[in-house]
Amino acid sequence: MNWTPEKLADKVLTITSLPTIYLKLVETANNPASSNQDFVTIISEDVGLSVRLLKLVNSAFFGYPSKIDSLNRAVTVVGIKQLQDLALATSIFEMFQNIPNAYVSMESFWKHSIACGVVARILANYRRDFNIERAFVSGLLHDIGSLIMFMLMPEEINTVFATARSQQQLVYRTEKQILGFTHAHVGSQLLKRWKLPEQIIYAVNYHHTPNTADRFKVDVALIHVADLIITALDCNSSGEHLVPPLNNAAWKELGLSVSILDALLSDFEQQFQDAVGIITAKTDH
Repeated sequence: MNWTPEKLADKVLTITSLPTIYLKLVETANNPASSNQDFVTIISEDVGLSVRLLKLVNSAFFGYPSKIDSLNRAVTVVGIKQLQDLALATSIFEMFQNIPNAYVSMESFWKHSIACGVVARILANYRRDFNIERAFVSGLLHDIGSLIMFMLMPEEINTVFATARSQQQLVYRTEKQILGFTHAHVGSQLLKRWKLPEQIIYAVNYHHTPNTADRFKVDVALIHVADLIITALDCNSSGEHLVPPLNNAAWKELGLSVSILDALLSDFEQQFQDAVGIITAKTDH
């Protein structure tokens, strides 16, 4: 089949869809008459999600000084929009469980994705951005297009990986060269169909090419820089074997000093293992 990013995203929609609980949360968030209790009621419908969210808000990932022992308290402290984004992040992982390990270990892939999300969230926090959970979700989803390509076009991806290694070239550049599009394009098309926020769609679409983004430049820069840091640390892998170059304009867009890097690595060490353990934990439904 002559695949395009649009065709790949459409095909995925016939296989899987966003969790009903997340769609309910979005609908409730868009209703001005909704209350915190409405959110608590929806989240409570999914015991596994409830447990994960409570574990997450009580972990080093958040670092709250006192224990948050109820969903009601979690909604109050964390905020509705942020909790909605975290619910999405913890649900997405379960949607792509049957990907073969032929190209990259799925455990390694998800650890890389979560690590990127954690670093993006820390960078957003240093910038004092309003919704740092959106940065986490963007980082978590930045390579979701690769999963779709692993599923639907395995032979082509095998050629891409072999060529990238033999030519010592970045995978996304090899994708563009051979296929005419990249995993970033595929991922952003799926997120469009899921009607996720435009900031997340842009961050995923342009994380390798931040200089070409005409909007949401900070969101894009956060994921570009986070992905580079995680790849340089060799923190698991989504299949990339080289460290991509830093786009200096993207770094400047963040308005941060290089002096934050030591603190960032320290914060990352504290938060990463907690986030991995909670998000990838098997839960009964």
